[in-house]
Amino acid sequence: ARALDTNPTTMHRLLTTLEAFGYVEQDAATALYRLGRKIMRIASTYSEQNPLPIVARRVFQEFSDRFDHTFYLGVLSNYEVVYVAVYDGRSAVKISMQPGGRIALYSTAMGKVMLAYQEDAFIERFLETVPLKKTTPRTIAFAEDLWKEVKEIRRRGYAANYGEHFEEIGAVAVPLRDAAGTVIAGLSLAFPAMLLSSGAIDIEKLRVLADETAKEIQWRLAGQRT
Repeated sequence: ARALDTNPTTMHRLLTTLEAFGYVEQDAATALYRLGRKIMRIASTYSEQNPLPIVARRVFQEFSDRFDHTFYLGVLSNYEVVYVAVYDGRSAVKISMQPGGRIALYSTAMGKVMLAYQEDAFIERFLETVPLKKTTPRTIAFAEDLWKEVKEIRRRGYAANYGEHFEEIGAVAVPLRDAAGTVIAGLSLAFPAMLLSSGAIDIEKLRVLADETAKEIQWRLAGQRT
């Protein structure tokens, strides 16, 4: 209620209504609220109507013999990226992010690739609305630098992140398009940044793999492959 500047009585009434319909549950021991069972039904319906996460995870699993680290698929939600599919590879180093998690557009490879394929007017509104805050020394913190990055991504067709959100994590991201060529999601391959400095990761090879993975998802969504 404080966060929304709402009367506590009104907020309690809303929660009671949500509880009655099964969307939230109240813990008898702590009196705290959590999501209810009805949310699972909604999530199941979403999965049935939107095959993207299911197809992406299946493709990630099939491509995992070519990349030991983490595959991500995310979509744009307002001014953030929401992860809809995640697949952890065989590496002992895990990058903790679950489907449903949100992350910044300007400090991640996937976020930057999603941002780059929006119209300039969207990017302008984004910059007017979202402050660019440094989370690591490498994070982009100025609008002019982000515009340079956007133009470079549009030119080369992919985005890279070298410790801009988490210092120890690098990533390469490419756009995922539908059959009409519209960008509907971003796909990224994330890895421990130390592998880049040691030469164990080749960015160009990783970009090729990301493109192949995105193309495979696109083909399956279009029904060209099963």
